[in-house]
Amino acid sequence: MKKKNMLVMALSLALIAVVAVSGTLAYFTDKTDTKTNTFATGKVAIDLHDETNDASVAATENGLNYMDVVPGDKLNKQVYVTVDNNSSDSYVAVRLAFESKGAKPTLEEMYKLVMVAMDKAGTTANWTCLNATDGTSDLIFVANGANNDSVIKAGETLKLFDEIQIPAAWGNEYAEAQFSITASAYAIQADNVTTDMFVNMINGLPIDVDGTSQVVPFEQVG
Repeated sequence: MKKKNMLVMALSLALIAVVAVSGTLAYFTDKTDTKTNTFATGKVAIDLHDETNDASVAATENGLNYMDVVPGDKLNKQVYVTVDNNSSDSYVAVRLAFESKGAKPTLEEMYKLVMVAMDKAGTTANWTCLNATDGTSDLIFVANGANNDSVIKAGETLKLFDEIQIPAAWGNEYAEAQFSITASAYAIQADNVTTDMFVNMINGLPIDVDGTSQVVPFEQVG
């Protein structure tokens, strides 16, 4: 009888212990679904086109060679920039470098060739022309954008000019002259950047990056 009582007592104590332990683990709880935050960066992508539909013009890897031109010639030369369909909003610019092998044509005359070409193409108002400030005689043309805010959208085509005309007024002093106009294009994201920063970068000048002054080079995509 004593053994039975002791067994009943032991079982009772065990049950009390289980209840006590279970009681300490009982809380009001809740849990939310997991939320994953995904970040996908954009890109800036442009292409420079420097083309001609004149089959007599020699096309090389670095550009076009117009030979035996004479005063009055109208030379088909299509210079434009296309913005990739998946590009982020950006600022776009075309830089033109000028070189003459002799005294003629002068730098100012080569400038005028471009300005007249843009005027004939009806594109003058679409670009802001700036002189390079890095010691060169280059011109920098910054695209103005549809709202005149310099912001260029994906898929846009930005024409600079499509024809260069050799002035009929050029006489014998221009005989056997050699000169070149070299084009290059630049783009940068429009968000968190100003056009002044963009132009400084084209000129190889430092800009403010997270509180420090740094020269930020352009890198070709693809």
